[in-house]
Amino acid sequence: MKRIAILLMTTITTIGCTQTATTPSPSAAPATPAPAALDSSSPFFAPSPLQFMAPQFDKIKDADYQPALEEGMRRQIAEINAIASDPATPTFVNTIESMERSGDLLTRTAKVFYNLVQSNTNPTFDKIEAELPPPGRYRVVSAGRTLSIETSNDALRRKYRERFAARADALRSLASRPGVHLLECATHADARALLAQKFRQR
Repeated sequence: MKRIAILLMTTITTIGCTQTATTPSPSAAPATPAPAALDSSSPFFAPSPLQFMAPQFDKIKDADYQPALEEGMRRQIAEINAIASDPATPTFVNTIESMERSGDLLTRTAKVFYNLVQSNTNPTFDKIEAELPPPGRYRVVSAGRTLSIETSNDALRRKYRERFAARADALRSLASRPGVHLLECATHADARALLAQKFRQR
């Protein structure tokens, strides 16, 4: 009997770490533009009026996430820029506290988005995760380490997509050596239904 392996096509994303502060890239050109206003009809435009600011899932659509995430990133870059260029004498309030208060739109949106990605993803979420965030330099914290990620370079963005595809190709190659049939399964798909379909085709 031939064996079948399931490949879950998940992505590694940098915007999953966007709760931390971001700074503009000194090498990026042109400079980061002033943030555009998010449409007031967006359910992420302001904090939820519900108890404990629970998400308004009855109003949130899949198409609402990406504009809010990208606008949130642009706003936080502008906020960190303002903190860094403040001519006033640095104090705890106008540096550390201000940085902690920055990124409210991004945090508000990302908390809902990544909660759903972990529990009930779909093709729209997968597409958002597969891309790097908008051009800029982002400071992220992972496992206690602080990293700086630059996303404004076109070659880097292309390499990110290529590396994701290369990992999938490597899994296919690895599975083919012992004669294992690889079944690709998106994160939103029903793995049992795909397996049943595969066995019916045999």
